[in-house]
Amino acid sequence: MISPWPSAARSVSSGSRGRSQGCSRPAVSAATSRPRPGRPGLTGTSPATADARPSSAGRGRRAGAGSRGGAHRRAGRGDRGERRTRCGHALPYPWFTRDPRPSWSGRAGLAVSFGSWIVDLVMSLTDVQWARIEPLLPDRTPKRGGQWRDHRQVINAIVWKYRTGSPWKNLPSGFGSWKGVYNRLRNWALDGTWARVFTALLAQADAEEDLDWVVAVDSTIVRAHQHAADARKKGASAAEPTDYALGRSRGGLTTKIHLAADGNCRPLAFVLTAGQAGDAPAFAQVMAAIRVPRERGRPRVRPTVVLADKAYSSRAIREHLRRRSIRAVIPQSADQMAHRRRRGRDGGRPPSFDKVAYKQRNTVERCINRLKQWRGLATRYDKTATMYQAGLHLAGILTWAAR
Repeated sequence: MISPWPSAARSVSSGSRGRSQGCSRPAVSAATSRPRPGRPGLTGTSPATADARPSSAGRGRRAGAGSRGGAHRRAGRGDRGERRTRCGHALPYPWFTRDPRPSWSGRAGLAVSFGSWIVDLVMSLTDVQWARIEPLLPDRTPKRGGQWRDHRQVINAIVWKYRTGSPWKNLPSGFGSWKGVYNRLRNWALDGTWARVFTALLAQADAEEDLDWVVAVDSTIVRAHQHAADARKKGASAAEPTDYALGRSRGGLTTKIHLAADGNCRPLAFVLTAGQAGDAPAFAQVMAAIRVPRERGRPRVRPTVVLADKAYSSRAIREHLRRRSIRAVIPQSADQMAHRRRRGRDGGRPPSFDKVAYKQRNTVERCINRLKQWRGLATRYDKTATMYQAGLHLAGILTWAAR
């Protein structure tokens, strides 16, 4: 029997006092333990049930063969927390069982087989998220060839990859071939499927009046792994930047994510540049990427209020927002205020600034923190900006589908 803990290989616990060392009772294996209720394919008892049972070692009288009830009592926990029989034999943990058959669950959790170990993952799509995403995906029956693999299984595999930041070849076998998962991600990134699904979810939220148009804009720098460098110069898509959104700074290879978030900390648009690029030059691109279709009329592209920090305090940005009738809540930097005072009357009036409304700018910071909980996004491993932006769109899709 294979045990995940080294202490479980010992036959007698140091805390099992008064137990017979020469007992001939065999150790209970995972194959003979009673099945766990409600969880097909798993054996043993649940940790909550095991913890709730009283331990015989802590009672006033030991659970020996002389007491009738003591013979049927289960032994308590050992010194390392593993469950043991009354003879001191270690029981395997219920969530680690020998089962060569890969198992699949349609619940929120996903049972994936790492070889022979079955692990319950919580990174898969919930039923609520899948109900919103499924109608927006392409048809599973292609024009040529066989039928595509189940979309939900493939999306769960992509989510697992970006949530953990693992290499593609380390994808668990329960998800199928990693090449098929990668090709699905790449093909949908090139033809714009991820961006269309993300925009469709924004349109649904806007139609249900669940989109707050008080928009905050900011950027964050992401460290690029060494595997993200050395992309092929030939064969890149037309939308791929010439520098692959990779730049050099003091920290090495970096990528900067410029994004806009609504008042509920949910992303509205993504723009990728090199890490050394400034924030203000990319502001117009971020505002142009905000485009929410509607059932009637043209898409909405203008927020009511735009919140930004001092990095966006420039005359060009304020004029851009004024021309589009968007209220700007951007503080002035100290050098700009000093320059205006030096000019005296020619300096003009200072721009208006609402301190109360500016307190809501933390929504974009919280949105960035949620995105960086995905390890594959907190560190860039993708060679091309198109693939990395597809991962950002996927994170945004799950965020908007969970509302």
